[in-house]
Amino acid sequence: MHPLKYRLLKVWGMWGLNGHFRKIDVYGLENLPTDKPLILAPNHQNAFVDAMLPIAQVDRQGYFLTRADLFQRPWLARLLSSFNLVAVYRQRDKVNTVEKNEAVFHKCREILAEGHAVLLFPEANQEMTYALRPLKKGCARIALSAADELGLDVQVVPVGVHFQDYARWRSVVQVQFGEAISVRDYLDAYRTNPRQCIRQFTLDLQARLESEMLHIAPAAHYEKLDALVAQEAAKTLATKSQWTDREAFLAEQKVARQLATLSQPELDALAPHSSQKSHKTKRLSGTPEKPSIFRLILFFIPFILGFIIHFLPLVLTDILVHKLIPSPKFKTSVRIVMRMIWVSIFYFIYTLLGFVFLPLPIALVIPFALPLIGHLSLRFLDEVEHFRRSARHSVESPLSAPVSVP
Repeated sequence: MHPLKYRLLKVWGMWGLNGHFRKIDVYGLENLPTDKPLILAPNHQNAFVDAMLPIAQVDRQGYFLTRADLFQRPWLARLLSSFNLVAVYRQRDKVNTVEKNEAVFHKCREILAEGHAVLLFPEANQEMTYALRPLKKGCARIALSAADELGLDVQVVPVGVHFQDYARWRSVVQVQFGEAISVRDYLDAYRTNPRQCIRQFTLDLQARLESEMLHIAPAAHYEKLDALVAQEAAKTLATKSQWTDREAFLAEQKVARQLATLSQPELDALAPHSSQKSHKTKRLSGTPEKPSIFRLILFFIPFILGFIIHFLPLVLTDILVHKLIPSPKFKTSVRIVMRMIWVSIFYFIYTLLGFVFLPLPIALVIPFALPLIGHLSLRFLDEVEHFRRSARHSVESPLSAPVSVP
């Protein structure tokens, strides 16, 4: 992709992400190498927004590995390829996956040699749970073969993406870049025993990625542990007067790590404490920011204008997502992209109408005024949310019964 096109697309993508999320907290940017081949390996819980969030923070072109069934139609394959998407094949695709993926891995090695970044999901599947599933070997194979065959100093960076809410508009998301794994450290072992080295690299990446995210395990007890993590972390935070979203995440992560060490009898003993389903468990958030009557009044007029301007594109998006996207796994990602498209189309229409019916000096201001009004409208809604949360001013546990970690 042409560098200018990529930069414009990246700015557009960040605009869409900031329109959906109230706050995107990014940690560990110092762990991103600036002059070495880079593979980003995030956890995968919320469709392609899991890829958009990390790659937006990287100051180089990114290429994304995605499922090959999306490339079945020639026109769609060309479109996806133009956006730096690369097809990767799975056993369920009923093709010669070894032969097909060897071509994919070769392309990835070329991308890395050119100094670009490759983003892939090492789990190779998606699930809306706060847990890391066993990693596949694709990331290890690409990284080790690139280092071995091309002599590249490939760096694999585990990325933890944590959503306070998978679907809620104006929620908070955290992106944590972990310490890079230097593939050169594995080369001697790889040349001696490739299979064993690939297995060990995958296990090491699994451990690194688990440490950058909220990992609730074991999977067999996920539902009760999910609720228990939130409740025990809430107890810890309740001893403080204030805490940040990051501190809330770390509190839940600490409890999850403690629970992961429990024996099977201890896990079985937790069963009576919770029958709550995991999808109802709320992740904890920081104490609300101090609300401001002044800001509420200041942003009210832009909000009214923004409501008028954005009502149609937002309603159209919600109608189409509701009708066309039955799976909740993809609703958030598709909603973000469709809002970006529809709002951009309406901005273009409003701008054309301005040039037709308004004096030129005013018409020239419209393309800049529209996104500013949209931003101020969101600020008004965020301020309303601060007032709502301040009124409660307490952390609510998802469970009502007192439970203790053994």
